Amino acid sequence: MSGPRFSKGNVGEPDKIEALFQEIEAKFGKLDILISNAASGVARPALDLDAKSWEWTMDINARALLLLTQKAVKLMPNGGQIVSISSLGSRLAMPVYTAVGVSKAALEALTRYLAIELASRNIRVNCVASGAVETEAFEGLR
Repeated sequence: MSGPRFSKGNVGEPDKIEALFQEIEAKFGKLDILISNAASGVARPALDLDAKSWEWTMDINARALLLLTQKAVKLMPNGGQIVSISSLGSRLAMPVYTAVGVSKAALEALTRYLAIELASRNIRVNCVASGAVETEAFEGLR
């Protein structure tokens, strides 16, 4: 039995997602599990957010799941699993976390809608929101 087979890629731009799925199809021919764990964002108070920062954060954290799922379903003819990764900021308001928190809340809502829509195709869609992890990114939230 061989070990896990996977591909990873930048999900910030639709053309990169397209290239990722071309690679997956060429290498494996199908997809069993999609894990959307992209996370990025701008740490600023809501009143200081510019449109570019807002869009970047929403694209990486929420839109990417939609685009990935649209491609993944085509490679899951017999069903599969889609997992999105959220954060505590989707439910807890934290200083300077507005864009990321809102984008992760959108990700969770999208996950619920996809779960209902894809159930008939035997594709399970779930979201995981872990606790805080102390990294350099966490320092700005204290």
